[in-house]
Amino acid sequence: MTLSQTIGLWLCCLLAAIALDAQNQQAAKSLILQPEELLRMELESQSNAAYIQQIGRHNEVNLQQIQLPDGGTNVAKIQQDGVDNYALIVQQGGGNQLTLVQSGHGNAYELINEAYHNDLLIVQDGNHNTVTQQLINSNRVNVEFVQQGNNNEIIQVLNGVHARDYKVRQIGNDLKVIIRQSSF
Repeated sequence: MTLSQTIGLWLCCLLAAIALDAQNQQAAKSLILQPEELLRMELESQSNAAYIQQIGRHNEVNLQQIQLPDGGTNVAKIQQDGVDNYALIVQQGGGNQLTLVQSGHGNAYELINEAYHNDLLIVQDGNHNTVTQQLINSNRVNVEFVQQGNNNEIIQVLNGVHARDYKVRQIGNDLKVIIRQSSF
């Protein structure tokens, strides 16, 4: 193979790699909603959607999602990678979906949820994780907790909750689970 053939082959491979990368970037963009699209979806369908990713040391999320009586759903997907993360989520209305992933050392999470049709996935991977959540007047609750770390604790309070399903998986040293529930 001559030098010009080798260079030609190399350029063809480079152009193919650039085209493939551009296609992958376009596909990724189509899967992630931009902020203006999130706002448009909220206004058009009466739904609330929040996608939050925080990378750093001292991150905090305070998110409140409130449905109108004829509203759609509340969707929250939160990822916090860092050391001192905290998330407070308030959801009211129907069709709530929450996925929370916290990776770090001092993570904490709190939820106040007065709604129906709740699907919650909470994953904490760190050393000092805590979950406290209160669900009020719900007719369907599907909750899954996964905690990996040293000092994990889960407290879940269910008031007036019907049709509930929850799974708890803890892997660590000082583990504690308290679930209090009352149905009306």
